[in-house]
Amino acid sequence: MNLDLTNALWIEPGHPLHGTRCHLAIRGGRVTAIFSMDDANLEAGVEQWDLNGACVSNGWWDVQAELRDPGFETAETISTGLDAAAQGGFTRIAPSPHTSPVVDGKASIEFLRKRAESHVVGVLPLGCVSAGAKGKALAELYDMREAGAVGFSDDGPLDHPELLRRALEYVAPKGGVIYAAPIEGRFQSAGVVHEGAVSTELGLSGIPIEQETIRLQRDLTIAEYTGGRLHIPVVSSAAGLALIRTAKEAGVLVSCGTAAHHLCFDHQAITGFDGRFKTQPPLREETDRKALLAAVIDGTIDVICSDHRPRNAEEHETDFSLVRPGIAGLHATANALIGQLNASGLSGIAVAEVLHHVLVEGPRKLLTDAASDDRVELTIFDPSGKSTLPRSASKAANTLYNDLDQEYPGLLGGRILGVITPGGIHRNPD
Repeated sequence: MNLDLTNALWIEPGHPLHGTRCHLAIRGGRVTAIFSMDDANLEAGVEQWDLNGACVSNGWWDVQAELRDPGFETAETISTGLDAAAQGGFTRIAPSPHTSPVVDGKASIEFLRKRAESHVVGVLPLGCVSAGAKGKALAELYDMREAGAVGFSDDGPLDHPELLRRALEYVAPKGGVIYAAPIEGRFQSAGVVHEGAVSTELGLSGIPIEQETIRLQRDLTIAEYTGGRLHIPVVSSAAGLALIRTAKEAGVLVSCGTAAHHLCFDHQAITGFDGRFKTQPPLREETDRKALLAAVIDGTIDVICSDHRPRNAEEHETDFSLVRPGIAGLHATANALIGQLNASGLSGIAVAEVLHHVLVEGPRKLLTDAASDDRVELTIFDPSGKSTLPRSASKAANTLYNDLDQEYPGLLGGRILGVITPGGIHRNPD
């Protein structure tokens, strides 16, 4: 691949050319030079892509997305999920290992890598923490790590404290990471939405914030005891954030993320039994949403994930009580984040810098085992542009964001122009 990106705004805080108009020379599939426009000396005969001032950064990574392949291809396949990721500006994603069969051994990691190797978007393989994701005995962590697993997750809570201890102790010497969702499912287990005024109005069993904080207190204590690296994939409440912030200040090796939809909506969205907004963890109070957004801006939240949860029509287009929780929004995660950052008063370079923290720097610190080389991996976007969201390539019946402009003015922001990776170039329509 030989290509010149011209008239680009380079985004990499700390780089001498951060925030300045640049040209990028890509030769042989590698970025061989980044130089200011004043030093431009473009090579004749090389294809050029004039970005007209759009931003370019190292590629965005999504550290939690469900693809459901193998086993549930009626909702999503690896190919359609990666297509949606490319639309959203992601150059790599970490698919949930909770497929059928689950990803709990070397062969499953190799299968995932093989299926994705020809796509423009790469995968960051996650293996299960426990055998069969059953929460009893550790899975083949060593073999999966050798096969390319960059982290371990049962795609949910780890209920047995001894299992979490052993997993964290296993990864501690080598710097790997264990995902653990902060859900104490044995506390008010019948809940289906956030416990509050809306759940009372609708007559639905509530999920209190304490379901999150009770489990967080336990898991953070175990992480401190073991010295292992713990990742909280989706925190949903201000109280949960406070616990994580305190643990970080005490030196616990914990990182945290949240999903784009938890930054966009609160529990009022489910009024009228609107199944589009049924999630796990649930959408919380407006005060929680604002606290999450503030934590993205101040750096407490390390990563933003799509938490893409594709559902087929049978799972989604049914009575609210039967709707399987989840939002499919892989193609619009960054636009949703930009929209909320704009609403907070940020714009331009300030927005791009937050995106760099939660989509570039944070994911790479989290998944330290991910292969890193000098091959090209870039995301091209315009945080100030008018959002022109493509129809998602996902198969999911529960795809969100495209049709919400009138219900939620200003929900989305920016434009994603495309990605460039070792697998090729994806350009969104103008």
